[in-house]
Amino acid sequence: MNKISWSKSIPFFKNTILLRGVFFVYLTVILIVSIIIASIFIIDGDGYKLIDIALPMMGVFLFIFILLFISTWITIGSQYAIQYTIGPDGITLKGLKDKASDIQKLAIMAGVLTANPGLMGAGMLVKKDVIHIQWDEIEDLLWKTDRNWIEVKCSLWYKVAMHYPKSKERDLEEVLAKYWQKKNTHNYV
Repeated sequence: MNKISWSKSIPFFKNTILLRGVFFVYLTVILIVSIIIASIFIIDGDGYKLIDIALPMMGVFLFIFILLFISTWITIGSQYAIQYTIGPDGITLKGLKDKASDIQKLAIMAGVLTANPGLMGAGMLVKKDVIHIQWDEIEDLLWKTDRNWIEVKCSLWYKVAMHYPKSKERDLEEVLAKYWQKKNTHNYV
């Protein structure tokens, strides 16, 4: 078998890699903002006032996290349909509901209508709903057979999950063993 392809709808709340990624990005932003705010207070000699603003800032951070989480959920939807393809050139994940082009069109139109070049430029930068990973980019494959998905780890920052139907498991093992050079190091969990 040279190539395997399948489609799967993944519920938003079951996509743990996506949820972890959103949470990690949010925590990174919070850490950077907190360091900047603390530095400003300390440089001005008002470091003792940090305790007074800690609780209100946590409320602001929680509110922003809820907005980020809800906007991610709205953008992705409650079910995210993906077409997976594994072949000689690597792994390709393609969103079947191309929301990226809808978001791109809306941002460009809103930028034009409001004469906002920043919003129009942001719309032009929206990526298409396709991820392609070359075989040499993959550091590890973590099989989660109880959940029917494979975590493809390219780096600490870049991980994707391939959700598969149980009926494709043997075919997946065959194709991955054929193309992935580090095949003797993947883990089954």
